[in-house]
Amino acid sequence: MIFSRQGDSQLTQAISQLSDLYKKTGNRKVRDDLIALMMRKGEFKHAINVCADCNINHFSESELENLAKAYRNSKDFPKALQLYRKLSQKYPNNPNGLLGSSLVEVELSKYAGAKKHLTQYKSKFGADNSYREASNYLLDHTEPNLSKLGRWHQQLQAEPNPELALKLYRLATKLNVLPIQSELVKRYPNLFSQKDLNWLEHGQVISSIKGDDNLKMSGLKSGYMRLTNIIDSLEQDNPLYRQAVQDRMILANKMNNKALVIKDYEILKSLNQEMPNYVQEAYADMLLKDGSPFKALEIYQKLAESEQANNKHISTALLFKLINASSDAGYFEQAQIYQDQIKESKQIWDFTRRTRLLNPNYEQAFYSQVNLHNWRGNKSKAVAVLEDRLTNLTPGDPWAMLALSDLESSRNNHDRANVLVDKASQFLGKDQALYKHQSANIALNQGNFAKAYQIIENYTAEEKESAEAVLKRYDEARRGGFTASFGISHQTAPSNKQSNEFSQEYYLNSAKTTEGHYAYVHYSEDKVPTEGELLKQRRIGAGSYLNFFPFNLTLEAGKGIKLNEKGYVSVNSGYVLNENWKFELSGNINGSSTPIKAINQKVYTKDIGFGTTYTYRDLVQVGTGVNAMKFDDDNMRKSFYLWASSQTFQHDRWALNNGIRFDYQRNKNIASAWYYNPDKSRNIEFSTDLSYRQPMNHGLVLTHHLKGLVGKYKQQNHKAEHSWAVSYGHDWRITKKINLSYEIGRKKNIYDGAAEFNNYGNVNLSYSF
Repeated sequence: MIFSRQGDSQLTQAISQLSDLYKKTGNRKVRDDLIALMMRKGEFKHAINVCADCNINHFSESELENLAKAYRNSKDFPKALQLYRKLSQKYPNNPNGLLGSSLVEVELSKYAGAKKHLTQYKSKFGADNSYREASNYLLDHTEPNLSKLGRWHQQLQAEPNPELALKLYRLATKLNVLPIQSELVKRYPNLFSQKDLNWLEHGQVISSIKGDDNLKMSGLKSGYMRLTNIIDSLEQDNPLYRQAVQDRMILANKMNNKALVIKDYEILKSLNQEMPNYVQEAYADMLLKDGSPFKALEIYQKLAESEQANNKHISTALLFKLINASSDAGYFEQAQIYQDQIKESKQIWDFTRRTRLLNPNYEQAFYSQVNLHNWRGNKSKAVAVLEDRLTNLTPGDPWAMLALSDLESSRNNHDRANVLVDKASQFLGKDQALYKHQSANIALNQGNFAKAYQIIENYTAEEKESAEAVLKRYDEARRGGFTASFGISHQTAPSNKQSNEFSQEYYLNSAKTTEGHYAYVHYSEDKVPTEGELLKQRRIGAGSYLNFFPFNLTLEAGKGIKLNEKGYVSVNSGYVLNENWKFELSGNINGSSTPIKAINQKVYTKDIGFGTTYTYRDLVQVGTGVNAMKFDDDNMRKSFYLWASSQTFQHDRWALNNGIRFDYQRNKNIASAWYYNPDKSRNIEFSTDLSYRQPMNHGLVLTHHLKGLVGKYKQQNHKAEHSWAVSYGHDWRITKKINLSYEIGRKKNIYDGAAEFNNYGNVNLSYSF
C-alpha cells in the first residue's frame, strides 16, 4: 500500500499485484486493500467486480463505504443505497452511512427518506460542512426555482464559488432575472464569453420594453438602437441574430415605422426559417395600419387556425385584430361573428387572487361592439349603447364619455361633444391627456384651427408622446394642396353645335398657418359652343382664406385673360352660430357666375347673396338663400333657392343619399340680351346617390356612385317640362394625399321650352403636400 502512493505507475502495479494475490488467496484483507486502490484510481466498475457475488454482510467498513461509492458513481443507485444502509446499521459511528443514504435517495427522488437520514445525521454528528452540503444538494432537487435562486445567491455572497456562479447564472437566465445575471458578469468576468454578454444585453433590452404598451418613443428608439448594435456584431448563423432581428421588428412595429418593419421582415425571410407567430402577427399589424386589410386578415386568420388547433379557442387579443381587419376590409358580418366569439368575464382576480378587478378585455370588447355599430352605419345604436352605460351602469365613466363625445362630433353634434369631453375631464384626475386629445379632435372637426393649435402648444412632453394621432391629423389638415377639375359635355340633340362644351379649373393652395389661414392661386377656363362660334374664357386670380372661427372670410381678386379682359373681385364670409346653424354672405364684381354670352357682349355683373344652412346631426341638411345680380345692360336677376339633403340609408358598404332643390329666378326683359334670360322660371329637382364602398390593399379605396335626378322646369310663356340626369362614377382614394373621381352621364335640360340632351363627363383630382 505504501508502494502504491509513490505514483500512478506504482498504483497500477500495486493493483495488479494485489489482484493476483487475491485470486490466489481470497484473503479479505487483500480484497479490502485492492478495492481501496481501485477506488483511488477511479476504476469503479473494476472495484465492483472484485467480488460482485459476495454477501454484503461479509464486507468490512471500508469495503461497504468504497463499494457504495462505486455503485453510486456507476449510477446503480439502488445497490448503492443498500450498501450505505448496511454501513449505517453495521457501523453507526461512520457518518458516511447516513450521509451517503441521503445523497443516493435524492438521486432516486426519495426525498422524504433523504430528509429523514439528514435529520438523523444532524442529530448524531452535528450540522457540519458535510451536512450543509448534503442539505443544499437535497434543496437543489426539491426547492422551487425562485427559492433556489435566492439560496444560491446568498451562498455566493457568503463565499465565492465559480462553479456555483455558473449554475446561478444559468438559473437566472432561465428565470430572466437580469439583475443577478448582470451582477455575476461583473463579479466573475472571466467565466463569461462575448456570447453570454450579447444574450444578457438582449435580455435587458427586451425586459425594458416588454409589457409596456405606453412606452415612450424615446425608449422605443433606444431599444431599437441597442438591438441594432447586437445584430451588427453577430454572424447570421448565430441563434441570437435571428432572435434579435425578430425582436427589433416588433419594436419597429411599435414605433409605427413601416420601412423598418419591412426591412427586418425581408431579413427574416432571407434566413429561410419558419417565422414564429408573434413575428407574423406584428407584420400583419403593420399591414393593417398601412391600409392593407386583406393581406393582414389572411395572416390573422392563419394564426387563428393555429390557435384553434393548439388551444381549442382563439385568444381575445387576436379576435380584436380579426374584428378590425375584417371591418377595414368591409367584411362587417364576419367582423360581428368574431365579435360574438369574445367571451370575457366582467371582472378578473388580481395577482393575489384576493381582489376582483375590471377585466380590460371585457371593456375593450364593449367598445369594439360600439365601434362596429358605428362603422356599419348605425350611429344611433352606438350612441344609445353608450348612453345606457352612462345612465344605468357607470355614470362617472370618463372613457364612455370620451367615446360618446367622439361619436357625437362625428354626427356634427359638436356642442354636445364638447360638453361631454369637459365632463369627462372632471373624472380623469391629473392625467388630462385624453381630454386634450379629444378636445383638439373636436376643434379640427369644426374647422377651429386656433383652438386645436392652442391645445397642442400646451401639451406637456409626456402628453405629446400619446398625441401622435392628433398631431398627425393636425399636420395633415394643414397641408397645402392642388386640385384640378375638368368637365366636358357633348350635345346630342338638337345637333346645332359644332363642338363640345369644356371647362377646367385649378387651385393651388399654400399650407395653412397654425390658425388655419392660407393663400391660393386660381385658374379657370371655359369653352362654350354656340350656334355660330366657340366662345373661350380664361381667368386667373389669387386669394386668401382667413379663419377666425366661428367667422371666416375668403377674398379673391384676379383678371380675365381671354374674352373677359376685366378684373374681378369675390368676397365670401361665413359665420357658424352653433352646431346647427351656419350663415353666408357673398359679393362679386364680374364674378364667375356671369354668363359667358353676356361677357361676349361686354356685359358684366355685380352680385350679392345671402344663405343659411341648418344641419341636423349627420342625417339632414336644409339650406336656403337669395341672390341679386346687376348686369351692365340694366338687367336685374333675382334668385331664390331652397334645398335639402339626407343620408337616407347606410349599412356596411352601402349608402343612399337623397336630395331636393327648388330654384326661382326673375329677370328683366332685355331685348339685346344674347345670354339665357327668362323673365321668370322655377325648377324643382329630386336627386339620389347610391354608393358602394370597396376597400383594397395599399390604402386604396374605391367608391362606386350611381346617381339619378328628375325635375320639372317651368319658364314663363312656356309649358312645364320634365328634366332628368343619370350618371355612374368612381371616387378613388389612392393615398391619404391623392384623391381622384370621375363620372359619365346623360342629362336632359330645358331652355326656352325646348329640350336639350347632353352626354357629359367630369374628372376631379386633388393632391395634398
